[in-house]
Amino acid sequence: MSRTHAEFDQFYECGDKKFVNLWQAFDYQLESQHFPYYRPDKDFIDAITNCKRPNKISHQYIKDLIVKSLKHLRQKHKYLRIALGGGTDSWSILKYCVQSDIYVDEVVTSMLTFEPNVRHNLEWLPALRYAEEHVGKSIGHVNKVYPNIDDCLYVKEKNWWSNPDYVRGSHWPIRPCLNKVWLERTNLPEDDRVDIFGYEKPYIKKQNNKMYWVLQDDAVTECMGIKSVVPLFYNKEFPELTVAMAYAFADNCTYHANYYSYENFNKNKLKVLNDLGLESTGHRFLDMFFLGKSDYDGSERKLGGYGLQSLSSNYNYKSKMWWKFLEKIGREDLIEDYKKSVLQASYRYKDLPYALQSNGNSLERVGRQICIEMDEKGFGNLKK
Repeated sequence: MSRTHAEFDQFYECGDKKFVNLWQAFDYQLESQHFPYYRPDKDFIDAITNCKRPNKISHQYIKDLIVKSLKHLRQKHKYLRIALGGGTDSWSILKYCVQSDIYVDEVVTSMLTFEPNVRHNLEWLPALRYAEEHVGKSIGHVNKVYPNIDDCLYVKEKNWWSNPDYVRGSHWPIRPCLNKVWLERTNLPEDDRVDIFGYEKPYIKKQNNKMYWVLQDDAVTECMGIKSVVPLFYNKEFPELTVAMAYAFADNCTYHANYYSYENFNKNKLKVLNDLGLESTGHRFLDMFFLGKSDYDGSERKLGGYGLQSLSSNYNYKSKMWWKFLEKIGREDLIEDYKKSVLQASYRYKDLPYALQSNGNSLERVGRQICIEMDEKGFGNLKK
């Protein structure tokens, strides 16, 4: 039976139309003057609003909730896949499945090169080795998806960034797009499977002596409109997991700031990771984002690091390795096409209200947020 709705049903609402691509919504805004609002899954927001703070929050308590959520998804769906990003979120999910005897039909990840290359694909290797050790036992298959040259040609198409076949949500991908590479290349039928993503560690905002849990239209929108995807930490059937992780994180937000994210912690990052119910990969360069994950995520928001006045590089290790690979195979034209696309889109949307904003010499996308007030009792009022 076909799904009628996405497991996490999110979209941009612009006038009377819905979009799964923000740039396409911007195009409609230019035409209609309607503002595109981010609409996350209503059932999820309803579930976490007015959800009480747990009495005792610990690593084990949150880990047990994660395992409980995974077991429920395993029972609910014929096939279970884990999208492996290589970092602490998907690593913990993978490890908990193995430890708890939760069968994973497929572990899938997208590589940086057309063929195996240790240096370029370093971030994924530790988790992939762990997964491969358990193939035939708790894991059915490890699917390492290597892109091909056809996957890279999207940058040659006119206005590719506003085509939902290439881009979902608010992203501005430097590498071949997720929905084409990760999700289509499998033998498991979409209607019978669940694709589990490690979205997303909490964000906290403090304003006017109040604290808010924040849902951003960043990483999680990468899967917008893809029906089989469940962002595990935003599972509407287990709202207590989202709330527990939020309070575990908030308890660490003791230094003075207006906005808190996991990436901003330095000395206490591993403690925060443990408090969130997650586990170290055993590799400091992954746990501490030494490969620059936060810059890579931000690069999409900053239009790949290129603005109207500046073509200076502002991308991380993975993006750098991807472009070095393209140079190695003699396809510098794809890099130049990408840069031209950034300039074209920047010019197209630069005067659109709340679309792009100046960040020094570059333009970055204006983020959209859903904020829910949280106090010592639990989640309360919704603030958009």
